[in-house]
Amino acid sequence: MILRFVKAGILICGLIMVGLLIHKHQGADRAVHNRPALIQRNPAKQENWMGVYWNGQRVGFACSSIRRVGDQVEICDHSLLQLLMAGTWQRVESRSRSLTKPDLSLRSFSFQLSSADASFSVQGVVEHPHLLLTFVTGKETLRQTVALTQAPLLANAAIPSLLRKGVEVGKQYRVYIFDPATMSTNDMQVTVEGEEERICDGKAVRTFRMRQSFKGLESVTWSTPEGVTVFEESPFGFTFKKEDRHTALTEKLSNQPGDDLLASAAVSANRHIAHPAAITCLKIRLQNVPLDGLDLDGGRQQLQGNFLIIQQEETEGCSSYPLPCSRDDMQEFLEADLLIQSDHPRIRQQAQKILSGTQDAVASVRLLLHWIDREIRKRPLVSVPSALEVLDLKTGDCNEHTVLFTALARSCGLPTRVCTGLVYLNDRFYYHAWSEVFLGAWIAVDPTLNQFPADATHVRLLIGDLGDQITVLRLVGRVAIDIAEYS
Repeated sequence: MILRFVKAGILICGLIMVGLLIHKHQGADRAVHNRPALIQRNPAKQENWMGVYWNGQRVGFACSSIRRVGDQVEICDHSLLQLLMAGTWQRVESRSRSLTKPDLSLRSFSFQLSSADASFSVQGVVEHPHLLLTFVTGKETLRQTVALTQAPLLANAAIPSLLRKGVEVGKQYRVYIFDPATMSTNDMQVTVEGEEERICDGKAVRTFRMRQSFKGLESVTWSTPEGVTVFEESPFGFTFKKEDRHTALTEKLSNQPGDDLLASAAVSANRHIAHPAAITCLKIRLQNVPLDGLDLDGGRQQLQGNFLIIQQEETEGCSSYPLPCSRDDMQEFLEADLLIQSDHPRIRQQAQKILSGTQDAVASVRLLLHWIDREIRKRPLVSVPSALEVLDLKTGDCNEHTVLFTALARSCGLPTRVCTGLVYLNDRFYYHAWSEVFLGAWIAVDPTLNQFPADATHVRLLIGDLGDQITVLRLVGRVAIDIAEYS
């Protein structure tokens, strides 16, 4: 069972691969240039239904609606996807509701993501210059404040906001976005590329072709001058097609064996490695990889042109010390955040129980890894990885293993950071997440595979939290790897 999981289920996905897609639909029906006038004339709810397809198969639906509520505008999204992931059919549902000002800037929102085994919900209220978040995880309610540079929009309001102001072909626009799925802010670039005819309800209609880019992820939307979204191409081969409500809700979803979402994202290798766990040195050539924004060079990895050399650390060379670590330059890697709740009493208590009074840093790493490997069931999970929830469910993929290990390690004073990248298995490199711990130097450890240090087929692409990991997604379907040497 472990090999089957590792082969198909080593993943970065969960939320990251799917969550950005299922609430991505951008427009509400009749999002016209003069939206304020429209809202005043017709307060009734207006809906736009879309069928969702992947590789030609129907996998779900998405609905977006907009209506006036007093002096506010309510925008709602509802999506349902059924996807083959790691050999298992997963039904993933998301709902969002936001209340905005007349210009569609955010006042408050709620967002829910649920699958068969897990759920995630977050609410937010804008109190400029902050966004106050309330997050439910592990049967507990947590709060966090996010600093804002300006009043944000949710992604579903980006195109309506631009259309109400008027757009011109050939121009690029910037929209400040808050993404509830990753609880991060960034600019979305929207480029009006041209005008095209598309078929909608059996008729040819004139549309604007609008390209959106958010943290390197791109989608293209075709919307009529009146603001009706007719068609959308989203990352990873997903498409959205306008349909009537009945068709969207009743058309049968695909449940036939086909392409696995996770396997399709994997990167083929040119050479076979018989025993990857035993590899101590790997030299690869990266192709089609924009290197900006990635953490390829440093520590056990050396970037030489297009070649990357990965040298596994030696445990004998690790510098142990008594916990907690007192170095000032390591304090940021001991801090808690909304998903890595290392300061929570339950996390601290569990870490103390595992360590049983051990204060040696190296010994603590081994104890934590062994506990994670023994207690956390290895199973694909579509959710937002939260340490507290993983502690309750004791189930998950690489994201869940890594976030819980990181929280436990930080709670006992061991500086730890999250890495995202690729790992080799059966002639492919799969997207994966693991940790690095500070033992005189940063040492890669894999809580999912119980490796200390992690083998040299772990190709680190990025260091950072969930919001940062989106950067890696721009590589999916593009990057190619040639194995030059290994030992």
